[in-house]
Amino acid sequence: MGPAERLDRYARLAVEVAVNLQPGQFLRISADPEHLPLVRAMGRIAYERGARYVEVVYRDAHLRRALIEHGPEESLDWTPPWTMALIDHLIDARGATIVITGEPEPELLADLDQRRTQRARPRLAVEKLLDAESEASLPSVAAKTGINRENYTARLRGSDIDNGRECWVLELKPRTRNKFLLAGTLWVDKKSSGIVKVDGKTAASLSMWVASPHIVEERAEVSGLWLPARTVSQSSTFLAGDSQLEIAYTGYQVHR
Repeated sequence: MGPAERLDRYARLAVEVAVNLQPGQFLRISADPEHLPLVRAMGRIAYERGARYVEVVYRDAHLRRALIEHGPEESLDWTPPWTMALIDHLIDARGATIVITGEPEPELLADLDQRRTQRARPRLAVEKLLDAESEASLPSVAAKTGINRENYTARLRGSDIDNGRECWVLELKPRTRNKFLLAGTLWVDKKSSGIVKVDGKTAASLSMWVASPHIVEERAEVSGLWLPARTVSQSSTFLAGDSQLEIAYTGYQVHR
């Protein structure tokens, strides 16, 4: 396999599998200038699949260094209003995002004031991204998009032991592209038919900035009810980098 074919296959994997780009959908690609050949391959494949528009933003680590060294203090974590407007629009439009990572110069910022380096992120945009991740893990949202026939199709894959319980293992597929539905694997307790664990990725990106996160929800039996015990969400974002959000649920009181 030559370099061109390898590049094309990698680009197709990102566009067709990772974000599962749909006709009419917006795609935002975030990359370093060194990633230009891969970006172009992804953009071409996206348009082949019917993308409405592909927008590319190139990160410039040297300009970030200049900001940290010489920029005013109030500009370090400032978020341009047009960036917030763009985030809001693409969340509403359910746009997809691909973030290409890999620092070409990993030591470029090592000699700078680390306090200023840590601040040099658009604060409001980062907070909005974290809110989007938190929202995807809230029990109230999960209740509105429950695991049922209306939202999912399921196929039996076999059986397994999870935390000492014999479980049926099902392949779970959402019927619609919804950022609150998961495509992945479901463990169901054989005795009680309660959901023990869900492991998968959201059926749609949370926004153009946050790729489809990988979510694992573990449940525990409380007074005969299977309730969320722990949710872990791992994702990659353009502004905040790789992140992990963990929520532990305790202190349930069941009133009959």
